[in-house]
Amino acid sequence: DAAFAAADPAFTSIASNGASMVTRVHLPALEPLLSNSSINAAVKAYLGDDALLDGYKAVRLAAHAAPADNIAALWHNDRAGNRLKLFVRLHDVDPRPAA
Repeated sequence: DAAFAAADPAFTSIASNGASMVTRVHLPALEPLLSNSSINAAVKAYLGDDALLDGYKAVRLAAHAAPADNIAALWHNDRAGNRLKLFVRLHDVDPRPAA
């Protein structure tokens, strides 16, 4: 929550009338996850021994966010070479959401 409290436009963007927020601020709480040996071993096994962390971002979807607020997620492609995205859910996600 603190990462989004003071939205510095140099690091944070807000879209769809606040339905989606993205920040690239430094998050010290992620350090244990980023240095986790099991995760790093899996990344190196997939991408090779020269794999390195190039950055991370935190995404917050508001409670009122609808699928249409993040439509680009269905087709988005960065065309940035070989990358691996790791998603960490910070809140429970219902695998069978109501329609």
